Amino acid sequence: MDELFSRLRARPALFLEISVASLLINLLAFADTIFVMILLRRYLAYGFDATLLVLTVGTLAALAMQYGLSRVRVALASQVGPARERAAAEALYASLAHARVEALEALPPGRAVEAAQDLDAVRAAHDGPNLVALLDAPFSLLFVAATWALSPIMAGVVLTGMALSLWAAEGSVRRQAEASRDLAAARTENRGLMLSASMAADTLRAFSALRHYGALWRGQSARLAALRRRIADTRGLGQAASGTAGLFVRVGVYAVGAVLVVRGELTFAALIGASILGGYAVQRVVGLASARSLLAEAAAAQGRLDELASLPAERAGGETPAAFAGDLRIENLSFAFPGVVAPLFAGLDLELPAGGLLVVRGFNGCGKSTFLRLLAGLLEPSTGRIQAGGLDLARWDLEHWRRQLCYLPQEPFLLAGTVRDNLTMANPGLPESRLNALIRACGLRRHLDLSDKGLDAPVNDGGRDLPLGIRRRMALVRALATEGSLLLLDEPTEGLDAEGVQAVYALMNDLHRGGRTIVAVSADPGILRAAHLVLDLGAEPAPALTVQRAFAAPKEKP
Repeated sequence: MDELFSRLRARPALFLEISVASLLINLLAFADTIFVMILLRRYLAYGFDATLLVLTVGTLAALAMQYGLSRVRVALASQVGPARERAAAEALYASLAHARVEALEALPPGRAVEAAQDLDAVRAAHDGPNLVALLDAPFSLLFVAATWALSPIMAGVVLTGMALSLWAAEGSVRRQAEASRDLAAARTENRGLMLSASMAADTLRAFSALRHYGALWRGQSARLAALRRRIADTRGLGQAASGTAGLFVRVGVYAVGAVLVVRGELTFAALIGASILGGYAVQRVVGLASARSLLAEAAAAQGRLDELASLPAERAGGETPAAFAGDLRIENLSFAFPGVVAPLFAGLDLELPAGGLLVVRGFNGCGKSTFLRLLAGLLEPSTGRIQAGGLDLARWDLEHWRRQLCYLPQEPFLLAGTVRDNLTMANPGLPESRLNALIRACGLRRHLDLSDKGLDAPVNDGGRDLPLGIRRRMALVRALATEGSLLLLDEPTEGLDAEGVQAVYALMNDLHRGGRTIVAVSADPGILRAAHLVLDLGAEPAPALTVQRAFAAPKEKP
């Protein structure tokens, strides 16, 4: 409800218009009650056709006005949310886009993707029809007051039915909220299983894992089905209770009213009028109960969105040096992932001059890729510091720093868009001639020439439908397109054929001769022999740094 009132306060003029429309609509709802009561008291008693005609025309006009105002009110109510919803969607994107990488990686698989469903749940709870139902609820008291004017006793019957309806609805909302939280957690687990299965189709079949995954799938499906039934049963119970409350009011009004009519304390017309008015009062309360159910789901969804919004963000702002030659200095560097006691590496010191070639090696899991991510500013050191161009990396503006880099990650994930979009995303102003030169240098020309759309071919699913070697070539072009002074290459020859390996060697030679600084994670003997410095992160008890005589990478792999 807080979110609803916040939206309404943000647009007071619109709220006033909707409120006035609601008042008029509910006042016009008395038309059919007045029609029935006068019909029973006057026309049936005296039979004047003119009276019937006037009553009918007047009531139809009132109903037409009520219909028109209802359409206008829904249209007005639908204007309350869109701006807020666009802002919420943009805020969610900003939270995810600027969150620290380690915080994103700690989320359950698929959690960020499900945020779109949470946005939809919040949107549905605050759309026009639901807002209208909430605004109509207070007018139930207006109909109770009109019933009181006819008979206080029957007004008491109506109030009792309304109270029962609200009590049942509140219990249903509470139980439904609990079940919705459990369902959200189960959906996250299920999405993670689906992602794993879809991305590992070959593995599932090659290692006879279908039975294992089938058991997991059936278990999760059964849990989801049980939770959905629980929510449906709870919602159905609430609706049934609300419907029963309506029947209680109708039966109670007629039972009590019949006694009063027999005693001469109430007219038959008043009895029928009280029944209609009581029905309207309960109808408004039932609408409130339905709206509260959606608001409860929205509150749970908003809570999950708030968790994403509270993810720690990358630091913003900083210095933007005009020039960076590519020199690095690392002092007492260590890194440990959150929740892990032992660091991946610690006490790391090295100095890499501009134009130097550092090769990082070590066993799997010793932190080689993490070291590159630290240099790229994607992760923050646990202790120590990294200096670039004599300036602590913690003082650089991260966006400006990353424009100084040519970063090739180990997993060449591509983004939605075209091939051209992916290659030039970091440098949209890259001249066509330079782009084509990089494409040729990275051995990507043949693939593009064989493609129907070439650079305009769409990239889907992170490029997983492309061979690994092609993805790595594309990622290498994307990295070099920034034309940065510092190259961070994670396994640059992995997954490439002999032609691709030779292309990487030639590129590294050219870049080295051009004065670029290169930090490469690699076990490739050719790249290792060309290194100026070799850092073994797997050495015990501490990372070992070796100085080699060779400086430029060889043109051919030995």
